[in-house]
Amino acid sequence: MARTQTNNRQAADEAARAALDDTATFAPAGQARAKPPALRAVCELDIGVRSDVGAVRGENEDSFVVFVPAEREALAARGALLAVADGMGGHAAGAVASCRAVDALRRSYYRSLEGEVGEALERGFAEANAAVLELAAAAPERAGMGCTLVAAAFCQGELTVANVGDSRAYLLRAGELEQITEDHNVAGDLVRANVLSAEEARSTPQRTMLTRCIGFDEGVGVDLFVREVRAGDTVLLCSDGLTEELEDERIAQILADNPAPSVAAHELVDEALAQGASDNVTVVVARVRRVRRVGLLGRLLRRSVRV
Repeated sequence: MARTQTNNRQAADEAARAALDDTATFAPAGQARAKPPALRAVCELDIGVRSDVGAVRGENEDSFVVFVPAEREALAARGALLAVADGMGGHAAGAVASCRAVDALRRSYYRSLEGEVGEALERGFAEANAAVLELAAAAPERAGMGCTLVAAAFCQGELTVANVGDSRAYLLRAGELEQITEDHNVAGDLVRANVLSAEEARSTPQRTMLTRCIGFDEGVGVDLFVREVRAGDTVLLCSDGLTEELEDERIAQILADNPAPSVAAHELVDEALAQGASDNVTVVVARVRRVRRVGLLGRLLRRSVRV
């Protein structure tokens, strides 16, 4: 984002890509597990991911995670998790913050299978916040480090989105694009107060002034949104490096014209680069191939991930 200065792209990319193939067990040995819910509905997803340093920055401070558990219990209780974080802070602190945030979120989200999906996301965001605060306290040069964080969980035929900051989640359905999340910045507050129009907010310097972020304070407010999932839905998570360059109408057109998420992800980033891409650009695109009701012997969630 425009507030960042430096980062460690290699560390962030390696950690994020490692999460794609992580097949960890979701409870320590000997830890009691609550009985998970029955697996009632399965979302078959195609997922495309691309993260680029952009045309101006020297390093990439964005991080992402795409995780589909192999265990049936975790799949029934938590489903698939996607997330994007956009770091800020000098001396590579932004990359460290975003990488630690998505890792802490993933580990926390699947650690316990008790409770609702929204509650698990809130706990994950709280742990991500605590982890970034701990990193900042340990090194004076990391003072002020933080990140945005947006996450989407596909579980039991529902989409649950959690957000802190100005990275965004969108839903494309039947050709109509909905911005699910609200931007936690001064410009967003002014738009909601009818002081600025959405068009004016795109150019005001106040769009870079966050009102919430991971790593700012011990308590962080998390917005939660729930949508029913339908076959053909496309969900986009992105850092503001995309939305700084492309308007919603163009994003909708690219998603609609490219039903393959891997192609859509690359087209979105390519267009942002063509527009100048003054910031890092990260997109995760998930298309719902179908939503299937399953019985006890039903097949597990199918995924196809392209990076």
